[in-house]
Amino acid sequence: YSNIIKSNYKFKKAKASKTRIGNIVMFHTGRVGSTVLADLLFQHSDVQWDGEIFIKKEYYSDEFILNPLFFLNLRMYQKKIDFYGFEVTDRQIKNKINQSIDEFFESLENLDFKYFIHLKRKNYLKQYISVVRKRELKLCHIEDNSSISKTIYLNIKNDKFRNNTGNIIENFEKLDQYYDKLEKQILNKKSLFLTYEDDILPNPKIAYNKICDFLNIKNENPVVNLKRTNPFPLKDVIENYNEVESYLKGTKYEWMLYD
Repeated sequence: YSNIIKSNYKFKKAKASKTRIGNIVMFHTGRVGSTVLADLLFQHSDVQWDGEIFIKKEYYSDEFILNPLFFLNLRMYQKKIDFYGFEVTDRQIKNKINQSIDEFFESLENLDFKYFIHLKRKNYLKQYISVVRKRELKLCHIEDNSSISKTIYLNIKNDKFRNNTGNIIENFEKLDQYYDKLEKQILNKKSLFLTYEDDILPNPKIAYNKICDFLNIKNENPVVNLKRTNPFPLKDVIENYNEVESYLKGTKYEWMLYD
């Protein structure tokens, strides 16, 4: 199909297979429990879960780079299964698909996506810590009961968090703005709102069960294969905890220190 794409082919609204009930997209911002949830969805017999297809290196090709949405369209209809789903972050929408949020939702409508899941982590500070641990310790996920307890230093005044460089409060405010914009788009659609704290942290199957109810499919009791990478109190993890505490004191994000 490379010649089709190179000739500036524009896809039309995809024609669903005879067995297809619906297409699902899950929005998140990374380090929010999305991988463990995706693994549970991948185990379901009625769901073809494709994960974060826009960052999978095995998919990188001239065809993918020239038209990632056409590539998504092809992925959607390779299998005749009730539900197709994938997940995407705001950075991927901007950097891989090169669209605004509004443009991307229009593209999803053209591709016949009708089910929208929003997975959010309410505690941005813990999300930031997870980002730094991944960056410095090369620790994404673990599959056993071991954990790394090494402390990390948070550069709260000038650091890169989710591709935004600035102080910690500015970056948290940008996250607020993104969530506001996304939630306005999803609100009037078939949507399910999940949080890491309520639906993943206690047991990832809580989120899985809610998605099964949302899609009206059977709970197939999947196996939880991944464990938390940071089960430790913040004071034991953040090397410069007192500095971070002083910086967030009196802001609307102060509660994140003690949650």
